[in-house]
Amino acid sequence: MKRTWIMLLFLTASSALLLVACKGRMPNSELHQHPDSELHPAEKKGKWGFVNHKGKAVIRYQYTAVGPFKEELAAVCSGGELDEARVSPFYEPSGVRNGKWGFIDRNGQMVVPQKFADVKSFSEDKAWVRAYQSDSVLGSWGVIDRKGNWLVQPQFKGGNLYQNGFADAQSEKSGLWGIIFPTGQWAVPPKYQSVQQQAKGKAIAKDKKGTFLIAFPGQRELAGPYAAIRSFNDSLAIVVNPEGLCGVINIEGKLLVPAKYKTISSYHEGRAFFESEGKFGFFDSAGEVVISPKYAHVGNFQEGFAPVEKAGKFGFVNAQGEEVVPVVLDGATGYTHGQALICMGCKHDSGGELTYGYPDHFTGGKAALIDLEGKVYPIEGKEPQVIKNKRFLLQRGISTFQMDTLNQLLKEITPISLEDFADQ
Repeated sequence: MKRTWIMLLFLTASSALLLVACKGRMPNSELHQHPDSELHPAEKKGKWGFVNHKGKAVIRYQYTAVGPFKEELAAVCSGGELDEARVSPFYEPSGVRNGKWGFIDRNGQMVVPQKFADVKSFSEDKAWVRAYQSDSVLGSWGVIDRKGNWLVQPQFKGGNLYQNGFADAQSEKSGLWGIIFPTGQWAVPPKYQSVQQQAKGKAIAKDKKGTFLIAFPGQRELAGPYAAIRSFNDSLAIVVNPEGLCGVINIEGKLLVPAKYKTISSYHEGRAFFESEGKFGFFDSAGEVVISPKYAHVGNFQEGFAPVEKAGKFGFVNAQGEEVVPVVLDGATGYTHGQALICMGCKHDSGGELTYGYPDHFTGGKAALIDLEGKVYPIEGKEPQVIKNKRFLLQRGISTFQMDTLNQLLKEITPISLEDFADQ
């Protein structure tokens, strides 16, 4: 029987490899971790409820759809028609037509009545909700408090979560985006095709001329126009020029790396990988090259290490570029929660395609987990459950239940050295 090792990389806010392909391909940035979620959405026989870290149902399966717990409240929907393609219970409430949404606390008590056509999770004690004009006619979006009282009356076509007292909002009249104060007044007038808040009173705004970094309140332009500006990570962002080449700016709009590279990743742990003449290296947070471009493929830094590939072999480097795990493996993923998947005798198998620039799918051979100290835990014969657990962690964020299962399994395995694993 052909064995398949699913070796997914980190999606960070997440946690997978966020490669920015400057030809315009955008990675999926919706995969987030929810560190305050001790109760997890779960589905049974077409109904949704919540389970604890042991997988026991705490809030019974009774809802058409749910969202994750954020700020101690979770959105829940009853009635309506479920749209499976739009369901995302681990990220944001969605996926129901003609249903009625409200919010429950961790005891399952309804604290905001189910009467809204659509909702978004709470942030800074506020939640965007969409009212019904009548039983089936959708109304505008507004903002409520934790008791369901209106803070901002329904008047918007759309809105995003509050950050530092501000929220992106879409004008009902023009369909353009700006940024509002908690009162609903405009801090940045709605004149942009899109707006995305960043840190320190900055936002990425797009209009017909291009994409800009602006400061607010007001709309002072700090950088641009560019063809695109990716979201900031570690106060650094990738910019893309009209020719599709990448550079790096800081949160004040200063250009740290000229836009001349085919590929630059988002920053993780103060490092971003880049491509030069077909090889990959890393920039530091000042835009200086700290690891020269010599690898065929690389992954993001996670927990102090990044996976690298050279001449068909894989290993790990630290932030200084030292190969702390020798490049002798036939496959490897990045670290998550102190463990990485590795394999020997396996082959990359993704139909000739690379997911976000790094191999993530291997077949055959033998697999193991390697910890941050370099201890190797062979999982031959136990691999299906381990890989299932690992994949869950990478796709859905932190899961205490899955970590407990994985850690229990590791206790049953005697670790060996990397040399012994490679020589087996």
